[in-house]
Amino acid sequence: RTYEVAGRTCSQFQSVYEDFYRKHRRARFFQQTSKWIPRWSLAFVTIVIYALAPALVRIFDLTAGDFAAVVKSWQKLKKGVEGLHGCFLKIQRSHVALAK
Repeated sequence: RTYEVAGRTCSQFQSVYEDFYRKHRRARFFQQTSKWIPRWSLAFVTIVIYALAPALVRIFDLTAGDFAAVVKSWQKLKKGVEGLHGCFLKIQRSHVALAK
């Protein structure tokens, strides 16, 4: 008897989960792409800073410590922008949930 209950429970869970997955697939995809767009763009700027390091040091007469400070400042700004963007995504998700 207990084996039958477990089988029914598992099949019921599977049907509920599949229904949930189908309904939320588009939202999950949107959230993932929305989350990674600023991360990749800000990472690209970091790559540009490292690629232009010799020119930046020469033009602005930066020491190694100054250049390290520029990179560290950019990393802090990048983290702040990603956090702010994450907050906007949460607000957007909350607004949609409240509208329903």
